[in-house]
Amino acid sequence: MLAKVKLNFRGSSCKKIHTSRSTPCKTPKKIPHNIPLTAAILPPHRIRFSRRARRASLRISPGTGLEVVLPSGADPSCVPQMLIRHNRWITKHLAQYPAQHPGGCSAANEACPFPRQIALKGGSEVARVDTLALPRASRQPQWRQLREWTRSEARAWLEPMLVELAQKYGFSFASMRVRFQKSRWGSCSSKGCISLNACLVFLPEPLVRYILLHELCHTRQMNHSTAFWQLLLAHAPDARVHDRAMRETAWSYVPDWIFISQNRRGSSNE
Repeated sequence: MLAKVKLNFRGSSCKKIHTSRSTPCKTPKKIPHNIPLTAAILPPHRIRFSRRARRASLRISPGTGLEVVLPSGADPSCVPQMLIRHNRWITKHLAQYPAQHPGGCSAANEACPFPRQIALKGGSEVARVDTLALPRASRQPQWRQLREWTRSEARAWLEPMLVELAQKYGFSFASMRVRFQKSRWGSCSSKGCISLNACLVFLPEPLVRYILLHELCHTRQMNHSTAFWQLLLAHAPDARVHDRAMRETAWSYVPDWIFISQNRRGSSNE
């Protein structure tokens, strides 16, 4: 279940710079040359260089927003042309992940205030931060302590639910782990190891149960084929409805500070 959308560019990839003189990308044929390439008409974005990238790509994810990923050594002068050419695609997918979340501060703003309370399980539970058992003597920053507390709460809630659903519907899995992820709500390996996003603890239980069943079905069908959906719908008749909700509204339950703390720990290169 991907929360991140990605667009690769095959025909208009940014060229790498092999000498001291930059080699710009070829201008895509579909871009009107009379459009001025100014920052005013470009959507907010950031550029990241990746050693693993083979071609330029666009990625949109909650918290990060629009990201242009370029191969190491590529010339970034082609980025404005890429953004204009794929403006419709960017506009469509940015609408799913607003840069401003209900908490009130931008995901790119590191001055986001430390939260006073945390809404869990779709808002059905609220925890006051000043009453949480955070390790006082820890050398870890407050943000990291709060993330670890959240991950612990997520595991305590998700693990019994996953075991319950597996027993109820006759599934089995090898192991489960909970961690923060920017791009997936969950995944299942070919060995039956299920990985769940700790951010699930912020979502309403019906959506969470859908994700868990989704991953349990992957223990039998490692794809999204017709057979997979038949299996999932047999156990979760509302799977299509929940799948759409996960794509359209799920990230709105996740507070801003999760993205802030993730970005502070992140690296500019892969």
